[in-house]
This record gives sequence, structure tokens and C-alpha cells, in this order.
Amino acid sequence: MTVSIDDYQNIIIVTPLWWSQMAAIMQTFLFQNRTKLAGKTVAMIVSSHSSGISGVVADAQRLLPNVTWAGDALWINASNHSNRNSLIENWLPTQNFHSSTTGISHVESDVKKSKVYTLQGTLALVGQKGIVIKDGKKVAIK
Repeated sequence: MTVSIDDYQNIIIVTPLWWSQMAAIMQTFLFQNRTKLAGKTVAMIVSSHSSGISGVVADAQRLLPNVTWAGDALWINASNHSNRNSLIENWLPTQNFHSSTTGISHVESDVKKSKVYTLQGTLALVGQKGIVIKDGKKVAIK
């Protein structure tokens, strides 16, 4: 299955912080795909041990001058890492994503009640975690 940036209006960038800046490999990816990302709505999640994320946010804004930022970046660090699922669940509704997308409809802890399919179209295994299709909608299974 091939995934194309062109197929999506809303993009979430997830990147680690390295030495107060965005990881070099992510900077390269964004630089190489800046024209494909132009006009998209972009949100960002940054992980670090303890350093603040302002350098990463500045890197992203410099590399992607022609995107619409959905809202503030989410910072996942050592002190809140164990709560990352709830942090993401609470952060998603604060983002101003382009409204033509169906997006993730909700988050569930248990998928044993119905048939659930992965985004590749295969039946999900019991207990499988990630983003799946349930009743025609994208659902995050934690």
C-alpha cells in the first residue's frame, strides 16, 4: 500500500527533539516535502526528555512557511510520558483541523465487541492497538 501526502489535508508531525532542535532526519523530510505540504493543515507532537520544544516549533515554522498550523504543539516529555495516551486524546480536540476530513471518530480501550479492520483492510487481531476502521470510521485503539 502506498501512502501519498496528496491524499490528506490534515497532517500530524511527530518528532523527537535532538539538542534543542527538530531531529535532522525530520528536518530533511519536511524540507524535501515542503511543496507537497503547502496548503495543508499541520499539527505537531514533540517528544523530549526535559528540554523545551520552542526550537523544534521554530524549525517546523521555518521549514513549512506555507502551511496552516492547527494549534499549539503537544510536548511529551519524561515527566508526562506515562500519560501520553490521555495527553493526545485531550490535545486532538484543541487542534483546528480542516473540517472536510472524517478524522478519528473516538478512542477505545476494548475492540473485542465487534469486527475491526486495520487501515490496510485486514481484520485486526484481538488486542491490536493503533488506528483501525470500525463501522466505517477511524478509531484509535489504546
